[in-house]
Amino acid sequence: MGLSSSKTTSGPSKQALPYLTSASGAVQGAYDANKGNVADITGALKSTFDNYNPVNPNVTAAGNYAQDVLGGKYLDAGNPYLQGMIDTTAGDVSDRVNALFSRSGQTGSSRQIGELGKQLSAAENNLRYQDYSSERDRMTAAGNLALGANSGLNSNIQTQAGLGATAAGLPMNDALALAQALGGLWGNSTTTKTSGGLGQMLLQAGGAAAGAFAASDPALKRNIKRVGQRPDGLGIYAFDYIDAPNEQIAVFMPQGRQVGVMADEVAALRPDALGPVIDGYQTVNYGAL
Repeated sequence: MGLSSSKTTSGPSKQALPYLTSASGAVQGAYDANKGNVADITGALKSTFDNYNPVNPNVTAAGNYAQDVLGGKYLDAGNPYLQGMIDTTAGDVSDRVNALFSRSGQTGSSRQIGELGKQLSAAENNLRYQDYSSERDRMTAAGNLALGANSGLNSNIQTQAGLGATAAGLPMNDALALAQALGGLWGNSTTTKTSGGLGQMLLQAGGAAAGAFAASDPALKRNIKRVGQRPDGLGIYAFDYIDAPNEQIAVFMPQGRQVGVMADEVAALRPDALGPVIDGYQTVNYGAL
């Protein structure tokens, strides 16, 4: 017994056609009327994009300064005022030490010379340490400044990228809106008429879509009755499913009387139409049939 022929027609009803045509014309008219606005906005955005410079000179200067500080440019020898401070302090220390030893009548003594050298060395070391410590603090601040400068540059680049994406996307978005509006009008206003026998029943069993899987393991079926045969030799059966043994396979076992094929026959005659094995039970890809 072969499959019965089937015929499917789809389209809007005669009563709906005039309204659909009128609505489509209105949508198209609105799209045409707005094309000029979209073009103007797109042009303005593109001009802004072309003239936008993400490299702000202040951000660049801040980044360069941060790099100089982090590189130690101003540390120790890089401080033009440090030696002057050392010289001034050395003079003050010398005057203080000399005056002290002069009052005790030890001017020119080895003790005076030793104490003077010690005081001068301590004063210079203290100044250099202070300079070093200050520069380290500036390096910490420069690190934060570098992060801020980098963030500012990234923000400017993102702004420019946003301008470009918006300018490039406006015309396409407008066209897509037209397509969706027309598709919504016509796609939701169709009627379908179907005639046929076992072929249509098998199509419904498979979900009427390529890639529709259904449990087809004979162990999951009862009340089985052979009702036809496909040209490729596969038998067509009417059956009921048993109670689903688990939740994994249950989603592939619709309720009510079913019409379909058997997985063991599909494995022998049309293995390309087998679906995945779900928890030990074989399924069939009715879309492939």
